[in-house]
Amino acid sequence: MPAYNLYGKSITVTAGHRSSKIRELVANKQADIGAVVYTTIKDNPQFRLIQISREIPGTGVYLSPKLTPTIQKQIQNILENAPKRIKKQANYDTGEEPDYKEFRTIALRADQVLSCANFSRNPVQFFCNATSQGILGQVAGLTKQGNGMIRLRLERENHQTCQVFVSSQTLNKITDASSPEIINRKQVNIIGVEPIELEDGTCELTIENPTQLIVLQPKA
Repeated sequence: MPAYNLYGKSITVTAGHRSSKIRELVANKQADIGAVVYTTIKDNPQFRLIQISREIPGTGVYLSPKLTPTIQKQIQNILENAPKRIKKQANYDTGEEPDYKEFRTIALRADQVLSCANFSRNPVQFFCNATSQGILGQVAGLTKQGNGMIRLRLERENHQTCQVFVSSQTLNKITDASSPEIINRKQVNIIGVEPIELEDGTCELTIENPTQLIVLQPKA
């Protein structure tokens, strides 16, 4: 959420701090602003609230389909009938499944921004330059390599074909691409990766970070 709200800006950033450290840096005037959970500062007069992000939907509790219906029902009954104190500590309760549609759109934009942001050099730019808009194309087949790597055949919009190499571990962390079968035939955008142009007119590139590959949602 902080990355999404900073879209289009260029600021000096110090990252990787816990919430308590962020509050300490702002309180001691070592930082001008910080991003923390609202409830941790709402009653503290030494902080001035300047923005609240969109509501973040909570996560759900899901049972594996590999469990038998009997076991699933037993677990569900135990969770639903647990004491309120335990439910509060574990942060769950019964209710409708959250709607992640808007949050997924925000997450995709944040991934795009973060794939271009360089946190090792200040000021950090929370936007992509014109040359970093990405490589658009459709995954048109794949091959599982023997070393845990997967080779995707990407058909680009300019009709050029690229071989995209990504580890199964990295692929598993990409939204809507948790397996080769899921990502096949999907439209994707690859950002922050410079392709290697080959003599036969094709190209090669390697995905090393899950934020570098974004599965595009079909237009309604």
